Amino acid sequence: MARSDLDGSLEPSVKRLLKVNFKALGKSGQLALLRTYSVIMSRGGKPGTQTAKAIGEQLDPFFPSEDDNLNEELCRVLCFLEHPSVVRKTIALMKTTQAKIPDFDAEVMKRHKGYGGRILSTMEADAAPNVLNIHLLFCLKDVQSGWSMDDRKAYLEELQKLASKKGGNMFSGYIQKIRESAIASVPERERVSLQYLMGEVKSVDLAKLPRAEGPGIAWTVESALKELNKEPLAGRNYGNGKKMFSAGLCVACHRFGDEGGGVGPDLTNLAKRSDYKSILESTIHPNMVVSEQFEQHELTMKDGSIVMGQVVAEENGEYALVQSGLDPLNLKKVKVADVKAKKGSKISMMPGGLINSMNAEELKDLIAYFISAGDKKHKIFRPLQKLQIELLSAIYGEAGNPKRQMDVRKVIQKQLDDFQYDFAMTNKLAGKDPAGGTVKVLDLKYKLDGKIYSKKIRENQTVSFID
Repeated sequence: MARSDLDGSLEPSVKRLLKVNFKALGKSGQLALLRTYSVIMSRGGKPGTQTAKAIGEQLDPFFPSEDDNLNEELCRVLCFLEHPSVVRKTIALMKTTQAKIPDFDAEVMKRHKGYGGRILSTMEADAAPNVLNIHLLFCLKDVQSGWSMDDRKAYLEELQKLASKKGGNMFSGYIQKIRESAIASVPERERVSLQYLMGEVKSVDLAKLPRAEGPGIAWTVESALKELNKEPLAGRNYGNGKKMFSAGLCVACHRFGDEGGGVGPDLTNLAKRSDYKSILESTIHPNMVVSEQFEQHELTMKDGSIVMGQVVAEENGEYALVQSGLDPLNLKKVKVADVKAKKGSKISMMPGGLINSMNAEELKDLIAYFISAGDKKHKIFRPLQKLQIELLSAIYGEAGNPKRQMDVRKVIQKQLDDFQYDFAMTNKLAGKDPAGGTVKVLDLKYKLDGKIYSKKIRENQTVSFID
């Protein structure tokens, strides 16, 4: 019945298997039961919640087993069902298994210089991959629930270890596919903490960053707050706010939209979770609140010395620590065996006073940039007064073909009258499609502050009057 894949056979088949006493079966019987579950669910899909729970309760007490073959099949079924304990148990199992050196006849392998040579390389000491762990990693890669941060770190560390091993011609690609699939399932909120293990750390060239115009001010929370509260933030400069994000070195350590490093918290939605005072406190006094997720570690060495940094990986008996968010790829390695004690530190890796190079207007633009979450069209950037723009011409349609063009000055003027100085040029905005089947262009000419501007904007791209 399992192989025939009859409509509606999933639940009845599973209910029949649930009556089997797993413990009373021998190894071959247990494997047969587990493989039958696999065949049924590979054809019929995941059973209902209650049925899945019942299967888990039937099998979970026997996982892990002392037998590798049983562990392979138990893990396969329990992972497919996303049983609550499968991640924890599988990670614990991976830490206890050992790689087995392939038992091939070396003399026979030497006869084939190509693939035989690859097999021989896996027989070298410390080169053989842990085949059971590869299977366990594969089973876990698509499990969405039940992960702790330590579980994810252990998973990714095991993948790193396997990447250094030797296998057949497809080995590296196979491990990479598992890695890609596993990384894709990591929730956004956990990605920053795991970025070193995921290989997503970015380094910023500090020498190329812009600088604030100044003159700088030794800002306090009180003086900055007073400046920001003088009047509502409006008419701010998006480009300058983005520039200050770099000038204040925020970009070196923090993600904002698609830009920036990542050793610190993602600031894209900072303004949604913090008010002016909180933003200023965390900027001017970074030690005031240090999230456990981003805290440094204080390592007391056996020789009495102290090593500070954020432990981002543990591999081959060594801790890897990042000691500066400004140089995140320069990791200090410390032997675990040389460490006497390890504890969290409330000293932030972020230096204080990074906004002290900015004048009041630059600080306002930076805060406005945070409030906008990187949206150039946010109302905080709209001019306080209407720009005096004189439209000279605005022709939309097929370039070079007057018969398939239209005058759109009226619709663009309406945008300007509504203080919309950045908008997409679309057929919908124009009111019709003047040249179906071709990519249209807006040929725009206007006068602003005594200067004449000419622009050509492709269909669906942004028309901007305040570059």
